[in-house]
Amino acid sequence: MKKFLFILLFILLFIYSYEKYNNILADDFGDGSLLSDVESNYKENSGFKLKYNSSSYRKLIDDLQAEGDDFELESIVYRHLASKVNLSDERKSDFANELKYIIYSDFPDSAKGAAIVAYSRLGRYGDLHEVLRYGKNNHLISEDDYYGELVQMIPTGFYEKDDEIINELIVASNDFGNNVLMSQLSGNPAVFLYLTDMQKKILHQYIFSHKPELPQNFSELGLLDAIRYEKWLGSLFNTSIESMEGDVFLNYVSDFYVNGFSDPRDAVLLGHADFIDEIRGKNPELFNMLVKTVEKYYDSYSNNILAEYLVREFKEENVLLH
Repeated sequence: MKKFLFILLFILLFIYSYEKYNNILADDFGDGSLLSDVESNYKENSGFKLKYNSSSYRKLIDDLQAEGDDFELESIVYRHLASKVNLSDERKSDFANELKYIIYSDFPDSAKGAAIVAYSRLGRYGDLHEVLRYGKNNHLISEDDYYGELVQMIPTGFYEKDDEIINELIVASNDFGNNVLMSQLSGNPAVFLYLTDMQKKILHQYIFSHKPELPQNFSELGLLDAIRYEKWLGSLFNTSIESMEGDVFLNYVSDFYVNGFSDPRDAVLLGHADFIDEIRGKNPELFNMLVKTVEKYYDSYSNNILAEYLVREFKEENVLLH
């Protein structure tokens, strides 16, 4: 039941993040009818067939620029981005060139920003970092967009470039970038095949010092907090070198709370972690302290669904302390 709940929550969070990450607003795009109108209009009036043909695509964006319609320009860029999964490598290359034509030519900023994000999603081209930096420095994309896309570049396949990107992410410490980084490190095993032990150690230390912040009001603790906490723990585990795996890692986590839980919500979140059963079996002292803390928190905030779920589960397993 717990696994199903977290899978469902992860899907909901992914949908929410995807909307934010692509900067697509319902008020702008509505039900898609305006995009259909744009497509129909250019099919009828300009002979454009929505194919990745350099001359026809360039004619379309030149016409849109001449009309001064920023929204239609941005919409067309996103429509092409959404269709990129059907492109051959050759057409992807053509599309990449067209996107760079928009980025570095005299087009509206909204179109340039959309093209930069599209270019980033299209593939890991050698000049991607330079393109993203150009977008950030010229305020074509937001800081969140920049650092979120930068995380997606890891691993680049070149250790020196990965060092540069990791250092940039650490110096900036952008909250949205951190969230994307932990999502990547906790759920994408391919990332670790190309990272050195030193890079893992640097990321591990950075993540350790960036435990997700909880709301100031102790009564507030939600499902998104639980997911962020799970990703934080997963990132710590996945960036651990071999000596930190298995039982040693459990001891490492236990050391966080050797003197108790300064914030009782940490106990609630840890209670929802995947390896709580291992903690229960191998560190009963910590588990009993967790149960006691969760029970006390629930006594004060009985409306909190995360605490309620744990208390009910503990009760079924006969581990409540009173």
